[in-house]
Amino acid sequence: MTTVGNIDDTLTEIIKLKNVKIALVEWLPFDRNQLSALNIKLDSLHRKRGHIVTARKDNSPSEIIFKDDGISCKVIVEEFEPSEYVSFHAFLNFPEEDGINQTEEISGNINSWGRVIYGADLIEAEGSIDGWISLDILTRIIVDLTMDTSQMIDSLLTEYQRNLLDLVFMKESAKRTKVLLLLADEISVHPESPQEFFDGEELQNELEQVIGVLQKVESLSEGFLFKGSSGMIAASKNIKNYEQSLLERSFSNAIRLFLDDYSSIIWHLWDESRFIEKDIDKAMLGDITSLTRAQNWITRASSDAIMLSDILSYLRDSITEFVSELAESDPKRLHYDPLIQELKLILDDSHITTKRVNDTQKVIHGLESKMVALRDFSNALAEKHMRRISDSMAQNTKSMTQMTESNNRASDALSIIELILAGSVIIDVVLVLVGEYAYPEWLGNLFNSGFGSIIVLGVTAVLWISMFIFLRLSKRRLESSAIRRQRGAYVIGRKCNVENLENYLTTKNILLRNTECEGESELISVTWEPHNNKGKPEISSVILYFDAKEKFIIQIDFESSDMTINLKRCYDYLIAEMEESGIFNLHEYGNACY
Repeated sequence: MTTVGNIDDTLTEIIKLKNVKIALVEWLPFDRNQLSALNIKLDSLHRKRGHIVTARKDNSPSEIIFKDDGISCKVIVEEFEPSEYVSFHAFLNFPEEDGINQTEEISGNINSWGRVIYGADLIEAEGSIDGWISLDILTRIIVDLTMDTSQMIDSLLTEYQRNLLDLVFMKESAKRTKVLLLLADEISVHPESPQEFFDGEELQNELEQVIGVLQKVESLSEGFLFKGSSGMIAASKNIKNYEQSLLERSFSNAIRLFLDDYSSIIWHLWDESRFIEKDIDKAMLGDITSLTRAQNWITRASSDAIMLSDILSYLRDSITEFVSELAESDPKRLHYDPLIQELKLILDDSHITTKRVNDTQKVIHGLESKMVALRDFSNALAEKHMRRISDSMAQNTKSMTQMTESNNRASDALSIIELILAGSVIIDVVLVLVGEYAYPEWLGNLFNSGFGSIIVLGVTAVLWISMFIFLRLSKRRLESSAIRRQRGAYVIGRKCNVENLENYLTTKNILLRNTECEGESELISVTWEPHNNKGKPEISSVILYFDAKEKFIIQIDFESSDMTINLKRCYDYLIAEMEESGIFNLHEYGNACY
């Protein structure tokens, strides 16, 4: 690994290491099936050929060119056993900031029980002379290498493994901490006693910026071993003699580090459950928003509890496998090696953690039981609310129908008055033409005859009765033509896509749109005239009622002047038209009322 950076600040460098090797160790949830899938993904059978790996999704798989914007790495498999382990060499090719020229080639090893080790030799870095490099420069390199290895391995994991990591690290798994192990041939500072590194000043500060809180310093052959809360530094001319044991201890620390993050998630769920209980209490008082939030949390928390149990199963199996491997290398280690005793303590801690997970599940199940009762209560409230809305809609429809009929009757009366006025005007015109209120000569002769008055009286009566009958029939015909309408009202009661519904309404000839806001509801009624094309039901007008905030279609009303038409056919046509527009998927019909 080589790096040239853009560091321009002045550093006070005291501790330097020579010929540094960097190892990053972590535990990941793995089993033999997932490792087998990883070997297939890496095409391990071809070994040296190598493959480009990236987390980017190929949105155009039919294209012969794939653009990854430089966010990729090349992985070459060195050794593998299909369901046991894989060792590989990776060339990381991730973008760096301007002014930084960095070549990262790392080795990796992953086994079936989740031990993941990344290793790199630091060949050259800015400010290094003859293999010597300060801890200040190393800190920057380690941070970058930690981030890059997370990005690389995440592209190799399954979606389920990524979900488990996102749960434990709260969607920040790319920034998860790994246990650091620095191996060096020499160290520049050689105090008389290891305890002098706990000076509370420059020496301790430089060490702690790399390995966290400095906990212990031990003497090695011509060197020292520094143990911190997040890693270790070992410097000795015989460093190879300590490498295996230090890697084993680093993996033990990685398990404990993961278990700490895991435990914090359990407490987080406990804390969230108390807030959700308050939301449930608010929902009991009618707060629909709190009800929805509580339902969503319980669904998510139930899934999280299941995944937490799965992680513990992986963790216990991993510790058991690790202890078995240590015992196989030297059976006597079971009795004297403190590392194995530490692992057994971790295993005991995992059993205690299992009980905590079970307790968390009990809380979630209790909330679920409370939510079942609350759902029944809310459904009853919703049905009552819907009945009230339906009754209100029915009353409004009845009032509108009565008003329409009244308007039609008034219109008929006006038509009759217009007819009478038209007749009066015609009579006046005739009188003007024949002489106003003057008898014609033939009518005067008729009056002078003996039966003239009787004949005129009879003709007048016949004309009067004829006019009366004509007006009566005209009134009935107009009334019948005005009142004869078929009306249908269907309660739909289905969730809808409001955006698609609004797009659907833009294609209609809207006559009226009315909006009423009540609490958390936004009730909207829209009236339009359909385009009656040939082959479609003859529908005069349509009224649609829906709740925009709750995304809920309540009812649809329509009219048809065709008294022979089947209203169910009209309803089916309207519903099919809305389904084609992607408004909702209707599984069953609503109730009809006429």
